[in-house]
Amino acid sequence: MCQKKLIHIGTSGWHYKHWLGAFYPVNFAEKNYLKYYSAHFCTVEVNNSFYHLPQENTIIQWKDTVPEDFIFAVKASRFITHMKKLIDPEKSIALFFERIKAFDNKLGPILFQLPPRFGFNQERLKAFLRALPEGYKYVLEFRDPSWFNSQAYDLMKEYNVAFCIYKLGNFQSPGEITSDFIYIRYHGSVALGAGLYNKEEIIRFANDIKGYLEQGKEVFAYFNNDQAGFAVQNAIELNQILNNLDSK
Repeated sequence: MCQKKLIHIGTSGWHYKHWLGAFYPVNFAEKNYLKYYSAHFCTVEVNNSFYHLPQENTIIQWKDTVPEDFIFAVKASRFITHMKKLIDPEKSIALFFERIKAFDNKLGPILFQLPPRFGFNQERLKAFLRALPEGYKYVLEFRDPSWFNSQAYDLMKEYNVAFCIYKLGNFQSPGEITSDFIYIRYHGSVALGAGLYNKEEIIRFANDIKGYLEQGKEVFAYFNNDQAGFAVQNAIELNQILNNLDSK
């Protein structure tokens, strides 16, 4: 599954009991979910870290469970984005990194999702970007459309921070490219976490990704429509279609 080093396709999370029968075998032990998942995908987006940071020993256990070339993308704590709203970022970022450094060489992009109704603030964005440690891949996902502007994009380009391209129900974010890699989230065809994308949509996603690859961009793409295991189904289908496009 991990032959193509520039394409990383997976799901947002893996620890879902409602995936039993849809992806995991029926009556499968929870402790084996990640090992099973990593036999089918090369990457996952850790999203429970948004609510509470996993313990260091838990992260080490995850890291030791997956293949050597597996990548964990990590969603940053809501304390930074939703509670502090990027104010005084240095201390909260340092605390976050103190924990996630346990991912070591398997740490991939770090996603900061800003909340709806938090409008564009150029000064906070500048201070936040300055506070980010060097040497990591960073992503910003904006849920308030006031952030979709050239001032934000220019700052992100200056710091090589990716603009998260996302699809949520009928809403499609801008497709701005602000870094040397692309980060995409497919939240659900109906609503957040819900709805299966049809084949026509998956083909369109695959063609978009092919275009990014032709520009020399590394691509990370995650399905967040966990309902009924739809995320897994769509991620597998996207991988298959990309493989077919490669063979043509």
